[in-house]
Amino acid sequence: MITSIPAANRDPSVYAEADRFDITREAQPHVSFGGGQHICIGAPLARLEAQVALTKLLQRYPNLTLAQDDVRWKNTPFFHGLEELRVRA
Repeated sequence: MITSIPAANRDPSVYAEADRFDITREAQPHVSFGGGQHICIGAPLARLEAQVALTKLLQRYPNLTLAQDDVRWKNTPFFHGLEELRVRA
């Protein structure tokens, strides 16, 4: 068996349309911060930072929407992340 970090959180049997960016998707268990004894020690801080930043962003730009349906993803062997996400206010 081979483990693929970029495939984490993208299993189509767990996540509907796993490769599609959907901020309204119902929450599912994920492995973004690891788990068990290998959980990321900074996970609580990262979650808090994201909550504060996104709350402020949406307060400042309440009509923020995606500018296009096509999202560009980074093409790296170890991580799956956004290359570009265009929005309009």
